[in-house]
Amino acid sequence: MKLFSWHSPPAKVVLGNEDVHIWYVDLREIQRIEDLKKVLAPDELIKAGRRHFKKDRDRYIVTRGILRIMIGDYLSADPCQLQFSYSAYGKPTLGDSPLHFNLSHSNDVTLYAFTRNRDIGIDVEKIRTDLNTQEITERFFTPKENGFINALPNDKRYEAFFSFWTRKEAYIKGKGQGMSISLDSFDVSGISRNSSSETLNGWSLTELNPASGYIANLAVEDFDWRLSCWKWKFNLTIPL
Repeated sequence: MKLFSWHSPPAKVVLGNEDVHIWYVDLREIQRIEDLKKVLAPDELIKAGRRHFKKDRDRYIVTRGILRIMIGDYLSADPCQLQFSYSAYGKPTLGDSPLHFNLSHSNDVTLYAFTRNRDIGIDVEKIRTDLNTQEITERFFTPKENGFINALPNDKRYEAFFSFWTRKEAYIKGKGQGMSISLDSFDVSGISRNSSSETLNGWSLTELNPASGYIANLAVEDFDWRLSCWKWKFNLTIPL
């Protein structure tokens, strides 16, 4: 599997109208949990506290805290004062702000996606080989997708399954309509993994391989955009 390159960002990062920014965070490298906890809103602290295991609480605090810091940098705003609005399906937005964003995490990998004035969705998954993929594909995938995966050799099915799954998840997350969009209502089997970007109902889909054993897909509304991928660190200044 070809891995994506995650470079250090330039000194000045500007998000233009045609830009899509992806930030990679390895949660194992983030130690400043108490600092990140300070930027969360009361409702986020309550959500963190509802998680039974400390590891899950810490991951929520880190991923949400970093999101606030990133947005604060893009908007030149205090991350503590950001107020999110939520759609009927739970997708967070920033009201009338031109900044659109989405995030996904799996195990130790978190990806954040940002753009302006267009919807965006991203999904990352650790490739697991302990799943009954046939049962899942028969329930959630189209017959064509199901047939495509089952025709592959056994050692290729898991990677193909997660490629399809992240395409679908990124797309419905970008649309912001949650599981009201049935996963078997659209087909992604015709999208080539060797292409940098493919289209689906007016959306661009791009596959990313952020780390060994992981696979991700990015869904962006429309086609006229350019992609930049960086590894995140503290103390960035990012004007919008």
